[in-house]
Amino acid sequence: FLLTAFVTFVLLDRLGFHWLGSFVGGAAFGFSWWQLEQAFYGHSGLNHLWILPLLLLGLLRLQRTADPLTAAGIGALVAVAFYLFSYLGVIAVVLVAVFMLGNLVRGRRSGALRRTLFLDGVVWVTAYAALFPMLLAAAFLPSGFERSFPVTKADFFGAGLTDYFL
Repeated sequence: FLLTAFVTFVLLDRLGFHWLGSFVGGAAFGFSWWQLEQAFYGHSGLNHLWILPLLLLGLLRLQRTADPLTAAGIGALVAVAFYLFSYLGVIAVVLVAVFMLGNLVRGRRSGALRRTLFLDGVVWVTAYAALFPMLLAAAFLPSGFERSFPVTKADFFGAGLTDYFL
């Protein structure tokens, strides 16, 4: 909670909001009822929302500096988001992809397209490299869940179209 509130405060402060508005925004995001509810129900992975404002801070820094080290840090943050909770990882990927599309359009207009493509590549290669152990484990280490319960055809394909009609 505190880390989410603090990182959101820093993000809002860097965006130019008054310190009091940044404080209230950080507190509202960090201690929202949804956050408290997830903690109460034991969904600890969903309490790591600090990764999203930190990712936004990194993306804004990348836009300002165009530094490969910052791009690598963003890729690492995407991987950390996946390790924390898969939904946060998907949100992080969408956030970075939308930001990169905007940078590509902007880079094309300003003539810095090659540099923008390089930095985008650094982000995705770093994210993939950091996620590689998880991908290997998923591919080669079968989970005990599959062996604990009988596996049927429906487990692989889910409901068919005819299953929704009476």
